[in-house]
Amino acid sequence: MHAMVAAYKNRIITPPEDRAKLGALPKSLEVIDGVGLYHGSPIDPDEYLLTMEQAMQSLSLLEKTSIILGFFGHTHVPAFYEFDIRAGQFYDVEMNSDVPLEVNLDGSRRYLINPGSVGQPRDGDPKASFIIFNMDGKRGSVLLHRVSYPIKECQAKMRRGDFPDILVKRLDLGF
Repeated sequence: MHAMVAAYKNRIITPPEDRAKLGALPKSLEVIDGVGLYHGSPIDPDEYLLTMEQAMQSLSLLEKTSIILGFFGHTHVPAFYEFDIRAGQFYDVEMNSDVPLEVNLDGSRRYLINPGSVGQPRDGDPKASFIIFNMDGKRGSVLLHRVSYPIKECQAKMRRGDFPDILVKRLDLGF
């Protein structure tokens, strides 16, 4: 309910031409060969991938496509899910800030990676969360970063915009 109120308020303050551009965006996008972007999951833009069990179906689907590495969001929680096709094994890899994780882009594995959230993290850490992805041929690395941002200023703007108090307060908690 609170997210719907925030979405409505953001819709009102977003200029019509920007809403039209956003509305014309595809549900998913292959940004470079083998790398895809999704909101929720490769299966459903509204699906939450919070556990390996939830990610397994999407990882299995990627095996049947040209996408080797998919970045997704929606949950606001950093995650790194890996499927080793040859071994038939799925892995939920722990992500630690500023510790690079290697990705093998030769086609023998599939990955789904969530960078978390810059403005509304939901993993108990209020710092902004983002990923830097480097690719060199068939090898790549993913590096999670956490940085502080002016939460109080953001909350003040939200209060002036009459956003639900629960959304304003959760910024302090990262949840």
